[in-house]
Amino acid sequence: MLPDLLWWAWADRRARGTPWARLLIALFAAPMLAQVLWILLAPETARRAHHWLPMTWLAAAYLWHLLILPLTLLALLLGRGARLCGAPDLSRRRFLALGSALAPPALAGLGAFAGLRTLDDLRVRRLDLPIPGLPPALDGLVIAHVSDLHYGKFTRAPALAHLRETLAGFHADLTLFTGDLIDLTLADLPPAIDFLKSLDPGAGLFLCEGNHDRIHDGAEFAKRVKGAGIALLLDEEAKVEVRGTEVQLLGVAWQGREEARREATLRAVGRRDPAAFPILLAHHPHCFDHAPGIPLVLSGHTHGGQLMLNERLGAGAVLYRYWSGPYRDGDRTLVVSNGAGNWFPLRWHAPAEVAHLTLRAAPPA
Repeated sequence: MLPDLLWWAWADRRARGTPWARLLIALFAAPMLAQVLWILLAPETARRAHHWLPMTWLAAAYLWHLLILPLTLLALLLGRGARLCGAPDLSRRRFLALGSALAPPALAGLGAFAGLRTLDDLRVRRLDLPIPGLPPALDGLVIAHVSDLHYGKFTRAPALAHLRETLAGFHADLTLFTGDLIDLTLADLPPAIDFLKSLDPGAGLFLCEGNHDRIHDGAEFAKRVKGAGIALLLDEEAKVEVRGTEVQLLGVAWQGREEARREATLRAVGRRDPAAFPILLAHHPHCFDHAPGIPLVLSGHTHGGQLMLNERLGAGAVLYRYWSGPYRDGDRTLVVSNGAGNWFPLRWHAPAEVAHLTLRAAPPA
C-alpha cells in the first residue's frame, strides 16, 4: 500500500493546477490501492475475484504492482524526474511534469492490452535429446512436456481447448507435467483436472507439484488430484512400461528454499531403480544440480524468464541458472519449459510453449 500512496502523492503534485489530470490519477490510483487492501483483508474472495473482474483490469493491476510501479519509484529514488516541478503556466517544464505523472498509468493500460492480445499464443518447441545410456527400445520415444498451466485468471477455457488439440497431435508415448496446474485458488481445480483427464496420455500421465499449486491449500490440492486418479508424485516414484521397457518417474515435491530442494531431490534420486530408465520431474530447475546419475530432468517455474531482451539477456538470466530449453551436464540433460499458461499478463521474448521431446540413443559424453 505504501508504494501506491507514495506514487499517488507524487503524481498528484506533478499534476497540480490541472484538475482533469488530477482526477484521472485519482481514478487510477484509488482502485489500485483498494485492490491491495482487499487482498490483505479478504484474501479468499480476492483469489476468487478473477472469475468476474475484467481481465483487462487484472492485467493492468498485475503490470502496475509488479513491474511499472517498482520501476517508477526506483527512477524517482535515483533522481530521474525529480526536477520535473510544475510551473504556473503550460510551459515545456509543466508539460513534462504532467507527462511524467500520467505516463506510468498509461503504460499499465497499454501493457495490459498488448499482453492480452497474445495471452493465448502457444508455440511447440520440438527437441531431439541425445541421451547416453538410453535403452535401445526407447530410442525415438516421444514425451509431451507440459508445465505451468496456471489455470485461473489469465489461462481460461479457450486456451485449454487449443492446448488439448496441440497435444493430441504429438501422439506422445508419455505426458509429463511439471507443476503449477492452477494459479491461485482451488476453485479452478475441477476444470484443470477435467482437462488432464481429457488428454490422451500415451502410456501414462504423471505430475509433480509447483509453488502455485500450494498457494491456497497444498494438502487439499494433492488430495483432490490424487482422488481424481491422476498420478501426482510428491516425493514419490511410479513405474510404467513403455515400448516393453520399464520407465521410472521420480517426482520432487515443491520446496522454496535451496537447501530443502537439495534434500528433496536427493531423496528422490535415492529411490532410483537401476533396472528402469529414470526421469525426474521437479518444478524448480535448480533441482538438476542435485540429481546425479539421472539422465533426464524436466522442469518449469521460470516461464522462460517472462521478460527477456533476447534468449540470454533478461529476467531469466538474472534469477535462474537455467531458465529455458535444454541444458547439458556430462551425460545428463535438463529441459526447462517456458510454460503453457500465464500467471503474469505480459511475455517478452519468452513465449508460452509445450515441448515435443524425442529421446535419441547417444554414446557417453
